[in-house]
Amino acid sequence: MKKNIKLIIISLILMILIITVTAIFIIVRKSFSLDDDIKFTTEVYKIEDNYIKDISPNTTIELFKDYFDISDCTIKVVNENNEEINTDFIYTGSITKVYNNQNNVAYTYENIITGDITNDGLVTEEDLNLLSQTIIENTSLSQTKSIAADLNKDNEVKINDLTLIEEYLNSGYNTITLNKEELNFMTGEKERIISKLNPSSVLNQNVIWTSSNENVAKVSPTGIVTAYEEGTATITATTPDSKLSSSLNVIVDNTIRLSSNSGKVYVGGDSIEVDIKSLDYNNISCSSSVPAAATCEIKGKKLNIKPGTNYGTTTITVTSPEYGEAQYNVESIYTSLNVYLQGFSHVACLAPQTGYGGGLVSGFSFGTITANISERTVVKNAGTTTLSNGRIIINIETGIPGDSDVTFTESNGHSSSKNTVYVYRLALSSTSSTAQENGQEIEVDIINENAGDLTCVSSNPTSATCEIQNNKLILTPLERGESSITVQGLKCGSVVYRLIVEGSDGG
Repeated sequence: MKKNIKLIIISLILMILIITVTAIFIIVRKSFSLDDDIKFTTEVYKIEDNYIKDISPNTTIELFKDYFDISDCTIKVVNENNEEINTDFIYTGSITKVYNNQNNVAYTYENIITGDITNDGLVTEEDLNLLSQTIIENTSLSQTKSIAADLNKDNEVKINDLTLIEEYLNSGYNTITLNKEELNFMTGEKERIISKLNPSSVLNQNVIWTSSNENVAKVSPTGIVTAYEEGTATITATTPDSKLSSSLNVIVDNTIRLSSNSGKVYVGGDSIEVDIKSLDYNNISCSSSVPAAATCEIKGKKLNIKPGTNYGTTTITVTSPEYGEAQYNVESIYTSLNVYLQGFSHVACLAPQTGYGGGLVSGFSFGTITANISERTVVKNAGTTTLSNGRIIINIETGIPGDSDVTFTESNGHSSSKNTVYVYRLALSSTSSTAQENGQEIEVDIINENAGDLTCVSSNPTSATCEIQNNKLILTPLERGESSITVQGLKCGSVVYRLIVEGSDGG
């Protein structure tokens, strides 16, 4: 009895230790990792080789930090002496440090401002003169400054880069474009808008963002638009000199909506699903105006539409008790011949001299179905047989290896079906053998007609390995055991070779 109690106590202690160690591991792991990688919006900044590149000149540190899309972390920008910078422009050569929630440095990057060679965060005549002197005297810049000076991104610092700085200093803004013309939001949604200033010589791509109605939608200094309540607002991007602007409309509407508003189903065919977008997914219901054409049900955040028993059209109405309704128009048609061919894909692989009888789940009232064959040496014959229950049997008779299109056409106007039939032959000169451990390689001839490029795989690579060389299967016996070697045609078919590797004693 005492021995059992002692074992129970030891087991409990071990269990507590295991739980404690696991908890500590999880906490430590979380404290030294970011919930999300650092992300920058496309066409803004890029992280590459421990550098942050393509930063616009005249970017304040506060604005720079706003472009980071991370969670549970803080950003610090420091100088070469590891002193934090808070008020000035971010400049080439400064350092960005990302701290996790335990105040440990998780990432470190060197900042590069396009065109800023003098390390002040601006692009001025001083940068032009320094780059000119460097090019004339054929002297080299540091790696960081070279990246900043390579404005045309050809991995060289030449006169073309100097010309781009000159153009920037002498040019103004011609146009400003936005990547969106309109935003349709529900409350709480957000999206970053990308602006682009032209001409391409405009190095400072920063703009000033404003919203005409912040009760409806606000915009951050980096272009992130957030919806707050139903209504409309105009988001405007303005150039730093206030001479040019571009706008887009934001519509915030919490009415339930669907990812699409119309589609087709096939009588006797599969159901289709449509995504539902709503602020609340409780108590959502749906109804069909013509259930014989299609019925519906709600599955989580999706509308499932199931074909009915007859053709026709119906309107599916999805209703939320709080956020209104959305409609989906369904056309139910007799099964198209290019869909629902059961067991016979659009691209079918068949062996030579074989027959095929697959099925097609159809509707009713099919007319005469005829088949057109592009290569009759490959497909000798093709036809269909219609059964009383609406099922159609596809009959295929193959010939020599090759490719042939088979097009089925229906006289009552249903969609025609063009299917490609690949007829292939894939075989081995032998299918099994026995070998000795670490014995000689075994060569097996492969017959490959229209099966495509070949690959092989061994089920037991410690016993035997394989490779394909010039339509030969090369087997290398290694250790005692059995292996099934599968040769696969990338286009069609497969064959199996069985190899038994015996030990030196014959076992």
